Amino acid sequence: MANHREADRTTASPANVNREIERKFLVVKLPADLSGHKRRLLTQGYLVITDDLEELRLRRSDDKFYQTFKAGRGLERMEAEIELSREQFDALWPATEGRRVVKDRYELEHGGFVIEVDVYRGQLEIIPLAGADVEVR
Repeated sequence: MANHREADRTTASPANVNREIERKFLVVKLPADLSGHKRRLLTQGYLVITDDLEELRLRRSDDKFYQTFKAGRGLERMEAEIELSREQFDALWPATEGRRVVKDRYELEHGGFVIEVDVYRGQLEIIPLAGADVEVR
């Protein structure tokens, strides 16, 4: 694995504003059989991505819908997420045209951690990524 992803999503307020510590791993070889692991289909579209690495995205995770704002550089970033209704998501989705990704997220347990392996579909199909959420106390 060439890149590493670690995330700490510590809730800072009831408004779902979190501190995210993130590093990513590029997966050199996928595990032989992912079908036995929990899988979620994620569809993401980006409304805004700035030169300062601020982003506003929409995400569908199975049958749940979210709008997420991320800001910051380096390992630690701010993240604020709100759940949307299907109608709200559908109203905003056309604005993401040309800035969309679809991926399967598999959850694998290893060494006491849950490792999330993202397998992209479409043009990004050749770039699998892995990461683990780490709780920091």
